[in-house]
Amino acid sequence: MPPGKLARVLRTTGLIASLLASAAAAGEAAPGGTKITNTATVTYADDQGRTFTAQSNAVSVSLASVAAITVTPKETAVDASTEGYTAGTPLTRTFTITNGGNVADAYTIAAAASGAGTLVSLAFVTSAGNVPITLNSTVSPALQPGESIKVQLVITTTGIAAGTTFPITLTARSTNASAANGLVSDSGRQWAIAQPGASIAGPLGPTSIVTKLVNQVRTHPAQPGETVTYSISFKNYGGSPATNVVLTDTVPVGITALPSTAALNGTNVASSASLNGQVLTVKIGTLAVGATDTLTFEATVQNGSPTGASFVNVAQVQADGIAPVATSPASVLIGLANVVYDGFAGGSAPVSGAVLTLRDFATKSIVALPKTGTAGSSSSRAPLEALIGVPPDGLPPNRSNANPFVTGSDGAYSFVFSPSQLGTQSAPAVYELDISASGYRDRRIQVTISPDASGLLYNAVLRELDDQMLAAPGGFTLVANSVSLPEVFGLLGNLPMFAAHPLAVSKTVDRDVASGGDRLLYTIQAGASGSSLGATKVIDTLPAGVVYAPGTARVDNVPLEPVRIGRTLTWAFPNLSNGHTITYACVVMPYAAEGATLVNVVDVDALTAGGAHVTGFASADTRVVAGPLGNRIVITGRVFVDVHGTGRFSEGDRGVGAVRIYLEDGESVTTDKYGRFTFPSVHPGQHVLRVDESTLPPGVRPFGERRYDSPKSMQRLVHGLFDSGLMQDVNFALEGAP
Repeated sequence: MPPGKLARVLRTTGLIASLLASAAAAGEAAPGGTKITNTATVTYADDQGRTFTAQSNAVSVSLASVAAITVTPKETAVDASTEGYTAGTPLTRTFTITNGGNVADAYTIAAAASGAGTLVSLAFVTSAGNVPITLNSTVSPALQPGESIKVQLVITTTGIAAGTTFPITLTARSTNASAANGLVSDSGRQWAIAQPGASIAGPLGPTSIVTKLVNQVRTHPAQPGETVTYSISFKNYGGSPATNVVLTDTVPVGITALPSTAALNGTNVASSASLNGQVLTVKIGTLAVGATDTLTFEATVQNGSPTGASFVNVAQVQADGIAPVATSPASVLIGLANVVYDGFAGGSAPVSGAVLTLRDFATKSIVALPKTGTAGSSSSRAPLEALIGVPPDGLPPNRSNANPFVTGSDGAYSFVFSPSQLGTQSAPAVYELDISASGYRDRRIQVTISPDASGLLYNAVLRELDDQMLAAPGGFTLVANSVSLPEVFGLLGNLPMFAAHPLAVSKTVDRDVASGGDRLLYTIQAGASGSSLGATKVIDTLPAGVVYAPGTARVDNVPLEPVRIGRTLTWAFPNLSNGHTITYACVVMPYAAEGATLVNVVDVDALTAGGAHVTGFASADTRVVAGPLGNRIVITGRVFVDVHGTGRFSEGDRGVGAVRIYLEDGESVTTDKYGRFTFPSVHPGQHVLRVDESTLPPGVRPFGERRYDSPKSMQRLVHGLFDSGLMQDVNFALEGAP
């Protein structure tokens, strides 16, 4: 054959071979047993240009059934960024078996092993669920060529130290014995490295408390109906992600959480929030290593909440393998409690330029408060934990935490104490607060502070040292008794100032309600505010329905009867310098009208050195009620050691004496030796009772409950609505200290 013709045939044969190679490269393996038939056709020309065609005989080939298997992955070394797991927690790894042959096959697992830990589960993963595997026995579902199935291994890792690296291997074997190459097997390998577990703490460091604030501070004074914003911040300091992170917050009765406002790092997550009663639950998900989350939600203060009450709550954060972690407490104080104001004009008249100075009660030296804000250097600032709830630029308005501090036009003030300046529950810290302002009498107030259980809030009790009135907790109403502020931070209540007057006159009565036949004891105090005054008359006018009880009058504790003309009682003094205290008794007559208010007014008239008259007056009110109690309520109760932990006084429990109980208006009583106490006449309506923990004797301590409806809480809410004339029984249970 001529060379050109031979070349034509060679080219034709090469084309067939390349087609077979292309099919193999594309992975398009024909099933085993497939018959392939091929013929060749050759066309050539002779010397005269004539063409001829010839066709070969047919050649047939049958493909053999070949088994092939691939187990993946096949890792050669550990990758710590992707193969870490939390030390001590179960470890799950998944392998993939792929049928690489040209015939259907099923597989058994010949071997599965872990370099550490214990293999506790081995299963094929199918659409119908996991199928447990017995080595060399359980057969997988049949796989067509190219199909695959997954195998899941679960390994317990208890006792494996963090940093330990180990392999996990799996060997699979085919089961189709009809394959031309017989049974085949393959192995895969993965790695694992034990890493430290997740660890949740506050944003200030791995040992800091998870931070909870309300309106970005620890204590926020709020009005009924106001909406406040809570925020909780926490960080993962561990070596592994924290999974299934959940926050729960039991919001106190009186506050209503709004789950629709829940947001994580500024993104609304209402779909992950739920409210069951007072318990808000937010499912946060996964917190990466080193990541910080801040959850916020809004809540409303219920209308009718009593002024001066503190609503305190603590949230909890938990995750897989992490027990619930408590947050710092956040406190909502009903009312306003950080204003220096004109006591005569009321809360609408703040005092500008008032100088507030905190002193050590014993030494009278000025207290060195921790520096905050821009004025605090790294060496002078308080420990970070003490500054939770203090903005970076300081707590307004006293951002540098100066002592003394001068009020601005709004009369507001703030003081931040370090933990060491709060004293202890058994040994409270005692300070003297001095206040001076142009045109006002100087003030001296004793401030007793003790920390709550967290050490981040404090209870403050104010007592006047200057015979001037104080303000009721959360408000501007003047009260003569001591004032108690429970679980607050950065404030000491509203502080009234009183303008100087030539005459200082006050009048009080021992009962604010009475009925026919009751005895009333009045006290009048009259004195010169500045220089001595000359001839002075004290004229007391009794209201209709009240008669003087002869022989009961005392002046400076010495019997001195007044001049009586009708319903007026008059005492005369040649001069007035240091002042006089007048006490006398009256009786409410049976004909005094129920519901009437008996207003007893005292007028004082004195002569100055220049002969001018100066006057002053004061009054005391008593409301008439029917019967011995009328529409008042009586609150009784007991403070006791709850030996059985039931919250109810029972056999074996014992009362605790000399414990002081406060009402929200500052009124207080002390338990008798059996632990019993009584508020005999209280207005109907809501009231808050609080145990002064500083008066608890050694050997007992609070349970730590915070719910207002729990007898194991140190604060109890008395509803008192529609309960006039009834008796309320409120007990406080304590546990014995070890």
